[in-house]
Amino acid sequence: MDAKYLAGATEIGEVLGADGNTVNQWKRRYPDFPEPVLVLSGRPLWDIREVVGWARRTGRPVAKPDYEAPVRSAGVRSAGVRSTAAERSTVLPGKDVRAPEGWTNGVAESRL
Repeated sequence: MDAKYLAGATEIGEVLGADGNTVNQWKRRYPDFPEPVLVLSGRPLWDIREVVGWARRTGRPVAKPDYEAPVRSAGVRSAGVRSTAAERSTVLPGKDVRAPEGWTNGVAESRL
C-alpha cells in the first residue's frame, strides 16, 4: 500500500466528480465497489487506483484520474526523532507562527 494513493470518501468524490455522500451510497449499494484498504480513526480509506478502476469498469466518469494524496510534512518526523516546538511551525495565510525560542514545555509543546 502506497500512502500517496490513499483517499477517503471526500477525495474519491473529487476524483469521480461526485460528493462524499454519493461515494458512501456506492459502497453500500454496489457489492463490487472496492473494499477500504485501511480504516483510520473510524474513517475508511481506499486505494484510489482501485476506485478509479471500478469507476471505469462501471462506466462512471473520472474527473481527476491522476490523484495523489497531498504530502504533509509539518509535524511529521522519523520514528525516534523528537522535534522541538521551535522547529515546528504552522503557516497561516499571511503569517508564519512559530513557538518562542526555548519553549519546551511538554504540555504546550504538544499543542503546536
